[in-house]
Amino acid sequence: MRFNTVIVAVVFGIVIISAPAALADSIEVGRINPPGINYCSGITFDGSVDPLTIDGFGDLMWRLDVTNAQVLSTHTLNGGRATTRGLEYDPTNGEYYTNRRRSGSNDELATVDPQSGAVNIIGLTGTGFNFLDQAVDPVTGKLWLITDINGGGLYSVNKTSGAGTLVRNYGGAMGQLSAMAVGHGGRLFVASINGKFYEIYADDPGVDFVTITSLSGADHFRDFEYSPITARWYGVEERRSASPREWHLREIIGLPGGVPCTGKEAIKKTKCKDKRGVNKLTVKLKCGVEGDTFTVKLLGGQEANGVLNRKGKGKAKFSNLPSGGGTATATWGCGAQDMKDYVCP
Repeated sequence: MRFNTVIVAVVFGIVIISAPAALADSIEVGRINPPGINYCSGITFDGSVDPLTIDGFGDLMWRLDVTNAQVLSTHTLNGGRATTRGLEYDPTNGEYYTNRRRSGSNDELATVDPQSGAVNIIGLTGTGFNFLDQAVDPVTGKLWLITDINGGGLYSVNKTSGAGTLVRNYGGAMGQLSAMAVGHGGRLFVASINGKFYEIYADDPGVDFVTITSLSGADHFRDFEYSPITARWYGVEERRSASPREWHLREIIGLPGGVPCTGKEAIKKTKCKDKRGVNKLTVKLKCGVEGDTFTVKLLGGQEANGVLNRKGKGKAKFSNLPSGGGTATATWGCGAQDMKDYVCP
């Protein structure tokens, strides 16, 4: 278990564990109000400290400054307008997942490309399920979805076909769900419009969820996300108390963050070789924590992301590098950083 003193209750067959966490709060970062916005329905981190967000009609994306919510870049999508909920970057394959509803109550899993604007419909996730948000386990790549139908439910999703499979039904025990996210190490969290966060257990047959904390300082979150680089949580608040409604970026305080650094994280080796006329660079990392994320950047702007293995090691690969020297900078999700030079032939 991930908690100490607990209170256990069983309500309509749902196992509830209340953890005595302190009251959380959320800090206002800034209003999300770029030109053309209808409503903001998703947020994700994709290796940048600044989050990427998506419009609820699915035709625009924005990179926001994490310090003030101002727009750093705007990306137009070419898939036409559709009710769009959630946005999730998958570090295991580099895809951006979202859920779209083009007609009736048919929810479809899709990928979007903020650079090219392409929208790819993968397949029907379900009919009449009202899927609200999704989250990806950064270690396994497993995709999850939540719905608020029939008291709320958790679904696993086939990323190839889009098909959703019910894993747990909560029978309203957590109130009306509104958003979900995956924290460090694959821990699943959901938010409810009742002002609470919960940690849910998809693979533990003895526990359904844990009440993490109540939330003050915001209406409710349309989506929220853990930043593996800064080990902080951010969410898109739907401010229903405003007329017309507003959307705000807020930092969430009180949810479990990432694991501490070992203090020994380092770049073990850099090696650049000419392979059939193409310079290829390998950067090896060592002494981290299993499941921690990392980003390796080169001075030329290239970058690679990944997750550390069971031995706390990682590897980043680059291709088509010019001859000469350079510097690789590695940043671990826990906050550690190291630099090492390399020379290509």
